[in-house]
Amino acid sequence: MNEYVTDTHALLWHILSSSKLSPAATLIFKQTDENEARIYIPTIVLVETVYLIEKASQVGWASVYLPTNPLLFVVGNDKPVAHPT
Repeated sequence: MNEYVTDTHALLWHILSSSKLSPAATLIFKQTDENEARIYIPTIVLVETVYLIEKASQVGWASVYLPTNPLLFVVGNDKPVAHPT
């Protein structure tokens, strides 16, 4: 199973079904939805996501829900998710 790390924009664009998400990233999120890949979400991405959602709600839009997928993992800053090869 392939493993990936997402950033804030990719995660939000996936949640919002934005056309800004690249075809490659779209495929990776689709594979995760189909239990064929695993995506790690760094905790800072959650912090940034909350910030952006709060900021968006102040200007009148945003009701965003994180997808429930057992292969999306939130990882703390103390857990290495990328290793040099």
